Amino acid sequence: MGFINSGAFWGIIIILIGVSMVLRYVFNIHFPLFRIVIACLLIFWGLRMLMGSFGNSRYYNYNSTIFSNSRHHYDRSDNSYNVVFGRGELDLRNVKVDKNQKIQVNSVFGSYTIRIDDSIPVKIISNVAFGNIQTPDDRDNAFGKYTYRSSNLNEDSPYILIDANVVFGDLKVLKD
Repeated sequence: MGFINSGAFWGIIIILIGVSMVLRYVFNIHFPLFRIVIACLLIFWGLRMLMGSFGNSRYYNYNSTIFSNSRHHYDRSDNSYNVVFGRGELDLRNVKVDKNQKIQVNSVFGSYTIRIDDSIPVKIISNVAFGNIQTPDDRDNAFGKYTYRSSNLNEDSPYILIDANVVFGDLKVLKD
C-alpha cells in the first residue's frame, strides 16, 4: 500500500513507540500504544482519501499543504491546490487569461487565501460545509453553495473559474 511509504508517518510511529517505552519502563505508566498506532493509521488513511491520492503512486503534489503553511503560485499544468490542517495562499495576480482556466481549491480543517487582480475576469463557485468562504463582494458563506462573478466577467471571453470547496475550514478570496 502507498501509505506505508511515508517517511513522516513512520517517523511519528517510531517516536510513539519510543515514548511508550520510556513511559512504561522509567515512569511505570502504561501507554495504549497499539490503540494509538491503529488510530494514527486510520487518520492517515482518511487524510489520504480526502486529498484524492489514495491508490496513486504519487503521494502528494507540491500544491498540497498538510500540517504546515505554504504559498502557491499558479501553474497551468496542475490546477488543484489543497490545504489540510494548515494554512495556504495562492497568488493569481499575475495570471495571463488567454483561455478558460479551471482551478480547484480545497480547504479541509485549514485556512486558504486566494489573491486575485481586479482586472482578471473570474467566476468562483463555492461549496462549504461547516466552514466559511469569503468572496471579493464581502459575502460570507458558511454552508451551501454560492457563485460569485466579477464585474468584468463575460462568459464568452476567457476567464478563470475557481471551484472552491471548504470543509471545517476557511477560505478568503481577496482582490488586490
